[in-house]
Amino acid sequence: MGSYAYQVIVDDLVSKISSGVYPVGSKLPTIESFCDEFDVSKITVRRAMDDLASMGLVSRQRGSGTFVKSRPMGRSDRKLGWNLSNEMHGFATECVIRGMVPTEVVNSFTQIVPPSEIAQALALASGERCHRMDRTLLADDVVCMVEVSYIPVQLAPDLTARDGEQSLFAYLQRTSGQRIASSYRRLKATLPSEELALRLGTSTDEPVLQFHQTSYLENGRPIEDSVALHAPGYEFYTVTQMCS
Repeated sequence: MGSYAYQVIVDDLVSKISSGVYPVGSKLPTIESFCDEFDVSKITVRRAMDDLASMGLVSRQRGSGTFVKSRPMGRSDRKLGWNLSNEMHGFATECVIRGMVPTEVVNSFTQIVPPSEIAQALALASGERCHRMDRTLLADDVVCMVEVSYIPVQLAPDLTARDGEQSLFAYLQRTSGQRIASSYRRLKATLPSEELALRLGTSTDEPVLQFHQTSYLENGRPIEDSVALHAPGYEFYTVTQMCS
C-alpha cells in the first residue's frame, strides 16, 4: 500500500467511528485483524493507532485492547494545525478532528462520459467513462457544502453510492493502495442556482464560494475532480501537500 498506508487506515477508521460502525465505548478489532484487512505490518497499524489517539478518538488499555472514546469536544488549534498541515484529509476526517459529526448524503450516482474540462483534469482518453457522484455534506446536521465528484471508472471500478456515504477520500486511498498526496484548488465566488440555493440554505442573490479541486495520488495520477459550493458561514482549512 505504500509508505503512507497508515494514513489509509486512519481515514478508514475515522469514517467508521464517525458513522457509528465503531460506536463510542466499543472495542476495535485486534492489530492482527487490521494487518490482515489492510495487508500491512504491525508497525503500520500501531502508527495509525497513535494518530487516532492523538486526535482523541481512541484510548489504548494495556492488556485489554483499543477502545473508541467520546468524540473530541471543541476545536483545538494545536490539533488542527498538526493534522491539517501534514496530510491531505477528506471532509469526514476534518469534521472529526474539529469535534463534529459528519454526514455525507448521496443524492445521485451515475457513470458518464464527462465534459472535456473534467476529462482533461482526470487525464482521461476520449470516450473514457467516470463516476459522477452528487453529495450533500453536513457537520452536526448543518449543511456545509454541495459537492459533485468525478472519479475515473478505471481507478475505482467497484465504487458504489454506499461508499460515498462515508469518507470518499478513505475509500479511494484504500482501493488504490496509495495516499492522496496533493490537491489543486481553484476558488471563485458565484451565485447559486435556485436548486443549489435551496440545498445550501441561502438565496440566489447571496454569493457562495465555489471550489474546483483536482486530487492526485502519490504517483501523480489524478484520482478525483470535484466542484463544491460552500454554504455561507462554513469555515474550512486548506493545505497543499506535494509528494516528496
